[in-house]
Amino acid sequence: MRSAGNPDVLTLQQLQQHPELTAFEFVQQWRPLWLRPRRGDINVGTATGLTEELQSERGIRVYVDGAYQGDGTNVLNRLWVSDLRQMEWLDASEASQRFGTGHSSGAILVNSRQGRR
Repeated sequence: MRSAGNPDVLTLQQLQQHPELTAFEFVQQWRPLWLRPRRGDINVGTATGLTEELQSERGIRVYVDGAYQGDGTNVLNRLWVSDLRQMEWLDASEASQRFGTGHSSGAILVNSRQGRR
């Protein structure tokens, strides 16, 4: 993960300021551009009436401690900021280079306090 001071990274120090929020609420407040729809994509914050498979395929993808977790909204809503060490956003190009195709909205990498360092 990248260093502090990068707008694509939320550090432990930043996350500790609002431990009462879910990861989704935190990103929505402090890094809403991470959730912005890309051309041809849906916004994971406002998607309704779509199957979970379609949301996962077209929305932001989330990786927790290196493992793909699926639909960004559902995953981020299940994670408490107090349990996290760092979050990083990768644009579509970076995410596709690292994880393969299907990342047109990019990816959010989450390091939990329980995960490997």
